[in-house]
Amino acid sequence: MLSQFPQLLFLGPLSATIIRVSVGAAFLYAAWSRMKHADMFVRGIGVLETIVAAALILGIYTQIAALIGTALALMWLAVPKLRP
Repeated sequence: MLSQFPQLLFLGPLSATIIRVSVGAAFLYAAWSRMKHADMFVRGIGVLETIVAAALILGIYTQIAALIGTALALMWLAVPKLRP
């Protein structure tokens, strides 16, 4: 199969790492925004998001971190006080 962008094919082996680090950075940004709240529940979620972000960025326990991150994202949808 022909590729539309053959100059990008060298990134194939790095694709999982690039996605993992990008999602980790997104969780780190979300955790940073939650640390400013006075509510301890919201800060606790922020701490958990920081741990998930660190695990994803460093590549430690990535599957477990992804499952916890998915649960946190679903919690963000379900609990209105977690939203900005």
